[in-house]
Amino acid sequence: MSNPTHLAPDSTIGHLASHNFTVSSATPGKVVAQKFGQEPDIPGVIITHESQVLGMISRVKFREQMSLPDRVDLYWQHPIRALLDFLRTPPLQLSENWKIDDAVTAALHRHKDLIYEPIIVVMENQSLRLL
Repeated sequence: MSNPTHLAPDSTIGHLASHNFTVSSATPGKVVAQKFGQEPDIPGVIITHESQVLGMISRVKFREQMSLPDRVDLYWQHPIRALLDFLRTPPLQLSENWKIDDAVTAALHRHKDLIYEPIIVVMENQSLRLL
């Protein structure tokens, strides 16, 4: 998790505490589950393919799926992309320069089922973070 600095009215989402958990689309679901188990504060995982963002799976959505019968067997050994393709949750992806108020507004204008989903923050150095 990044460390927040003093926030001011003109602060951006790049100033907020965020998490870095990015995996390749070929990563087995088991690896994601283990990381979630080791770090309970991580809100989700960003899935990439050849440095392009394919999407994001929140911890909540991941756990919901893994609690259903036969889902562990289905997604545990298979690439995480299989679960991403099944969920089809469109991520909100914003640059680190977005003002906090604007980012909140964008998040609240998503479909009601997505309001509490994490936001992918693209940093100036092209690294990816989760809020």
